[in-house]
Amino acid sequence: MIIDCDSHIMPRDAFDHVGAEFTGRAPRLKFDDKGLFVDLEFAANPAVRMPGTTPLPVPHHSHGLSYRGNSDMDARLADYGQIGVDAHFALPQLTGWWNYLIDKDLGVAIAHSWNVSLLGLMRQHPWEVLGVAVIPLQDVAASIRELEWARAEGFPAILLDYVYPVAEHPYGSTLAIHGELWPFFQRVQDLDTPIFLHAVQHGHRVLNNPRFQAHGLDLCAPSDSQLNLMSLITSGLLDDFPRLQFIHAETGTAYIKPLAQLMDSRFEHIPARFDDEGFTAGSRRRQNPSFQDLRELPPTIMREKNAKHPSHYFRHNFFWTIETEEPELVDAIDFLGAERFLFATDYPHNDPGGRMKFQDVQLLQENRRISDADKEAIRTGNAKRLFKL
Repeated sequence: MIIDCDSHIMPRDAFDHVGAEFTGRAPRLKFDDKGLFVDLEFAANPAVRMPGTTPLPVPHHSHGLSYRGNSDMDARLADYGQIGVDAHFALPQLTGWWNYLIDKDLGVAIAHSWNVSLLGLMRQHPWEVLGVAVIPLQDVAASIRELEWARAEGFPAILLDYVYPVAEHPYGSTLAIHGELWPFFQRVQDLDTPIFLHAVQHGHRVLNNPRFQAHGLDLCAPSDSQLNLMSLITSGLLDDFPRLQFIHAETGTAYIKPLAQLMDSRFEHIPARFDDEGFTAGSRRRQNPSFQDLRELPPTIMREKNAKHPSHYFRHNFFWTIETEEPELVDAIDFLGAERFLFATDYPHNDPGGRMKFQDVQLLQENRRISDADKEAIRTGNAKRLFKL
């Protein structure tokens, strides 16, 4: 048995349930005479006209829109039969229609409509399709209601963006720094609900400028997913809610070991920083953050929000979907243990994580550096345990 823990879908009726009061404002899907999803109209989408955003065009075939299985369940299950996968988690095709900048009432209606559509597919295919509910985080109270509804209807997980741009602060920031979201995370823990973290291509990212500037700045800057991961730890969120479980989708594994080791080293010792006139993130942890006196406080002051070393949270609160062709995967498994990784194909996408979708099962099976027991845990066991399947 094999469970795919990252796939994407755009049901034909995804936005048929938004309600008459939103007529003309909700996204509208277009299909060609072959039944392929070819375009999306969403005039009310603020991400296409707000300065600083960098939305991807819709559609483009590198995201698998040439596959009927993007919207046709029969074709999808036939493809999965060829791939050799028995069940799959269905996340939305996120491009062009979803972001937290959307007006609250419309955003809540759109998210719920997509979830209702997916629920129908879950009921038609109760084992093959495992739903991941979209959460309209721009309205925290509505997000809690949508979470409760999704869990009551049998959704095993929910979906959040890595960053949190909303109308009040449109340039992206990490999730955990927003105290207004903590009641939502409290309810997530109460309901024992795993959270998928996935990029939403609307722009206003945490690293909006470095990522899209020239001169190689994107080669050195941490990604949004890494910044968000660090913030989930350093904010103290995982000390207040230690049973939260986050799944990092499509981030790769090469960064895991060096980032955990770097964070652990900073936990023990904050080096002196002389750039920006000494006023860096660590300067508040010094007795006198001035040029005359840079004496450091004991390293234990770092534990004002974190009871444990950062690597503890890597091993207890985070999962990663794998890229079977990534050579660093073995090092990450050796570092964290196979129990933190989940099999994924990124179906139907043709991006670096998805173009191998018809070979992923074989690539994992043939990897001689991963034990058979670890392969079985990654293919099935970890997902069964995490999602209580």
